[in-house]
Amino acid sequence: MNRQHQKVIGFLGGGQLGMMIAACAKQWGYRVHSYDEHEDVSICSYTDKHIVGRFNDYEAMDAFCQTCDVITYEFENIDSTVVERLALKHAIPQGSKALWYASNRVREQAFAKSLAIRTLDSIVVRSSDELASAAKKLGFPLISKSVVLGYDGHGQMRFDSEADFESYPDQLESILQRFIPLDMEVSVIVVRGSDTVRCFEPIENIHTQSILDYSISPARLDPALKQEILEASIKVVSALDYQGVMALEFFISGGVVYFNEMAPRVHNSGHLTHEACNCSQFAMHLHSICQHPLPRIIQPYEAIMVNVLGENYRCLDRINEVALDSAAAIHDYHKDQMKRNRKMAHVTLVSDSRQQVLKDGMKVRDILHGK
Repeated sequence: MNRQHQKVIGFLGGGQLGMMIAACAKQWGYRVHSYDEHEDVSICSYTDKHIVGRFNDYEAMDAFCQTCDVITYEFENIDSTVVERLALKHAIPQGSKALWYASNRVREQAFAKSLAIRTLDSIVVRSSDELASAAKKLGFPLISKSVVLGYDGHGQMRFDSEADFESYPDQLESILQRFIPLDMEVSVIVVRGSDTVRCFEPIENIHTQSILDYSISPARLDPALKQEILEASIKVVSALDYQGVMALEFFISGGVVYFNEMAPRVHNSGHLTHEACNCSQFAMHLHSICQHPLPRIIQPYEAIMVNVLGENYRCLDRINEVALDSAAAIHDYHKDQMKRNRKMAHVTLVSDSRQQVLKDGMKVRDILHGK
């Protein structure tokens, strides 16, 4: 992109997702401003200006937005009512509607149902007594998910019998669902522009302790199931009049597709698009929010992405010492504190051969786990 534009892209949130979009923006000649509750965050590696403030402080966020030509958010736990007010005065293409739904599981599930998209049966509970009543209707095993602020396994509990109910904290509002055996968990990275919608290949996700462990693309899906998932994803992003990249997650059980949740932002599983595709999810998000035409997405490679958590981070350097037949790329998030279960980096491998990339991906995963 010609540097004469020098427009300013503002980021609400400064984590690794914003960092990777910002890296692309700087390559294209944009200036980057960021707003976060913390001083030393990942995006600071690419910012021209960083502001520290609260995400519920409308006046501070309004002043920040006045310094930007277009604004994007990179995580969904921002008050949607604040974003709604900001969007009346500033260019926030993602809008606030998707945030409002995604920040509350009850609203999110109801929205999917309103579009005739299949979801798991669920009951809202707020106490151990309500939990026991709901369990009689749904049957064991069960899983509860907090209605708000749930991600990477936070706010989730599994119940195999009534004896497990003692650990449930009263006054916690959750949705209760029957725990079902899964054939696969799949995510779709979809991008909507002003007049075009594009989808990346569905991605197969493997979780360990409710945290994404590794992702494989393209997902090993039956063509009919793939089509159903893509159509549901396009239906959601279009109904929300959303502009930008959004991730949608689905469960497949017994050959049946169930909507799980959506994330109105770029997504951890989509990191592999950086190496696997002609245009990454980060570049596609920029194309969309900056009103560029959306290029067609081509994925010429088989790909796997392996997450690096805090407890595995010390092993990251060992990957460069191991012979791999697949091309490997290490992405460090440059976080100031290393914590257990905190996402610190990821490794993406690509190859013409699915068998080879899976073999090398498991080799990298073993290294990170100290094997």
